[in-house]
Amino acid sequence: MKKITLLAALTSTVLVGCGSSDDAEKSESFQLQTYTSCLQEEVYSNAQVLFHNSNGDVIAHHKTDNQGILKTALPENAQHFSIMSANANSELDIITMLNAEDIDYGKFYLAAPSGCSCTDVTLNFDNLSTSYDDYRILRNGYDNGGLPIEVCQELGLVDVILANDTTGDIRSALIDVRNTSQVDVTEDMFSGRSTLIEFPYLYDDFTKQVSGIVKNVNRGRFVNYTFDDEPLYSFNDHAEKSIASIYRYQSQSQAGVEVRFLTLANQLVPDNGVLEEFTILDLDANFSNAFQAFSQSLNNENGLADYDFSSVSEQLDQVDFSLYLPESNYGEVYWQIVGPVKAQIPDFKFNDTFAIEALQANQFRLNLRMYAFQFNGNYSEFRRAQTARQKRSNLAAATTDFTNYSLLRVTATY
Repeated sequence: MKKITLLAALTSTVLVGCGSSDDAEKSESFQLQTYTSCLQEEVYSNAQVLFHNSNGDVIAHHKTDNQGILKTALPENAQHFSIMSANANSELDIITMLNAEDIDYGKFYLAAPSGCSCTDVTLNFDNLSTSYDDYRILRNGYDNGGLPIEVCQELGLVDVILANDTTGDIRSALIDVRNTSQVDVTEDMFSGRSTLIEFPYLYDDFTKQVSGIVKNVNRGRFVNYTFDDEPLYSFNDHAEKSIASIYRYQSQSQAGVEVRFLTLANQLVPDNGVLEEFTILDLDANFSNAFQAFSQSLNNENGLADYDFSSVSEQLDQVDFSLYLPESNYGEVYWQIVGPVKAQIPDFKFNDTFAIEALQANQFRLNLRMYAFQFNGNYSEFRRAQTARQKRSNLAAATTDFTNYSLLRVTATY
């Protein structure tokens, strides 16, 4: 049986051309929780947790308990850890965290072992008054033409927008779809008042979007989507906070490989709807040089790969690499490697935790994501802050702590 390694997957076809604090408190024990990534938060029990040394070898093997919790002392010489899970779609998920510390890492979300459920609920608009015939009914930014809308009961609450383009009357409804199979939508449900969002003129070449966070519902899910082919609004009667986003896709071909770049930035919407300038992580020579250096390090004979993206932006807080690789037993392996802005990736091994056959290294997709959360602190402090955010009782408010962030994503399919 052939081991999975990062270098085996990447060395033959790489894209070219384009720390923790010594003062951190050591009193915490290592802890994490695993949940499914379905609409409703459900415990993922018995997830495999592997600890690796600096060479990537497995030195300890644990499982989360029936509540999805693992509490243990960080094993001696452990430098990294991986969480592994298999799901009903014959797919294998791996999340690897670099530079492991003896702290609480909070929650990790994995694909559900038996798949996610969706109980259909119909939103029926026949009971709307004929006085609304000249209004459009929008769900997730799209006009449904007044036809019934099917949603999942597991969403808990869903948003619908009623819009009159002539009068500018824009209202939202936040509809409870729990414990029912059909909701007859009436005009009194549309009680959410709208605020027009004003974007700075600098971003004409970006797609724009506004969404809201609803408190204490499904981990603070985003609702009330409006897109930039429409006037953009927030609905603060229903959403605790609103978030404005801009994003832009760019593509180019390098060495016969199609590469796609996503630049995205978010910010909280103030009460008056007038936005400030966004902080953008964009493609430049600093990024190209840093990525080229990383690509070249993949060929190191010592089995280690180095990366350093600190020159891309002083505000950068976290980097992750995601690989999607075909595999004969699991169909596809999804592997996410998360770490600080500068780190070393060893040649990871996973032993025989799952029956993994040889990966087809000539067929894979690679995502590189760089995040700037405007966090004032080192990576160790950043991880602690992320865990503290997850554990606050008002999860919607907690979600906003790291809302003002920028993202640069690079995607290449080989």
